[in-house]
Amino acid sequence: MAAIDAALIGELARLRRAQPMPRSRPLVALSLVVALVGQASAALADPPAKTLRLIGDAPTAVDPAPKAFVIDIAVSDGDSEAQTSLDGWLASTAAPAASGPASGACVETHCTLTADLDGQKLTVTGDFGAAAGPVAAHFTFKDSDGKVVSEGAAALKPLNGDVPGLGALAGPGAVNAAELDELLLWSHETTASGSPPGDDPPDSIQRDTLATWQGQQGRLATGLIFSADLTQLHGAEADAKKVADWTALGDAAHGWRAGYPAALLPNATHPAGKAGPEQRFASADGKAVLVVAVDPPMSDADFDAFEEKLTADRDSRSGVNMTRVNGDLQLRYVEGGLVTVEAYHSRAGGLARLEFTYPDEGGDAYAPYELILQHSLVVTDDLKP
Repeated sequence: MAAIDAALIGELARLRRAQPMPRSRPLVALSLVVALVGQASAALADPPAKTLRLIGDAPTAVDPAPKAFVIDIAVSDGDSEAQTSLDGWLASTAAPAASGPASGACVETHCTLTADLDGQKLTVTGDFGAAAGPVAAHFTFKDSDGKVVSEGAAALKPLNGDVPGLGALAGPGAVNAAELDELLLWSHETTASGSPPGDDPPDSIQRDTLATWQGQQGRLATGLIFSADLTQLHGAEADAKKVADWTALGDAAHGWRAGYPAALLPNATHPAGKAGPEQRFASADGKAVLVVAVDPPMSDADFDAFEEKLTADRDSRSGVNMTRVNGDLQLRYVEGGLVTVEAYHSRAGGLARLEFTYPDEGGDAYAPYELILQHSLVVTDDLKP
């Protein structure tokens, strides 16, 4: 792109040295430079990662090394034209369950991929970077102390169709990290706290949680994303939202969205807040209350001080659980007979706030919504009161 830039800027200089021209002409030429440089930058942007799915067989593997496994990875550009990077997931397709994040690299088509299986490492090497058919490979399995406990020949081939005995994987891009996070929350699985996930592919945290859910359904806990899993999770979410009378909140123009279970919190009011009305929802008996608001922005220093005050140790508190990632803060504690669940998202234009309280005794109906409510508050960089 440097050569393109130089040529265009040189042409602009030549135009300026030419015969007198209307004042607008250099601006037109400069606009041409900006437009063409922008197009060149777009053309040089990183291409999207490709998906590589392989089924592996290691017949001589000794337990706990998996004898049959699936590799589900994204292949992206590496540090040079001859290199590519690998990142994704590897899972055993037969009991005992074993799965974990996998990463590695290829030079041309020769690749090395290592999966972390709960502290134990399975490394697969071979010319599988562009496998169109069966490929010979080698595996090494190390225990948590780094000792080799099993190694030998392996065979890899493209996964075409179902995973034997388990079903069809969902297509690449069928669900992103934020979507899978929400689906798992509605099935009452604990997901990551802190900054909400985005539209990237599901990461190891979501896949670990999915594996837990799969095990609870009586299936092999692989962390692989099967089409049947997504169908079941979507169905469970729809049913749960119907029971809760889940009602969406938010203002796209002001950069935020959330939601609440209207069946449990039917009484809505809008008292004055710090920067306009708050949205307040209470149970029929008034003992459970949800507040959602967007307050004026805080500086980084002010948000730090706010966190220190909010999370200061108090003898009256118990069960304290706090996570902060940059401007995103989640907090849960029990105090004065009430469970308090909070979420804050600080951005340049405002502070989004969600506070949910309910009785510690007799509040079983509200407990399943703690994480759902925390994660429902999502903001953009356009957040403002």
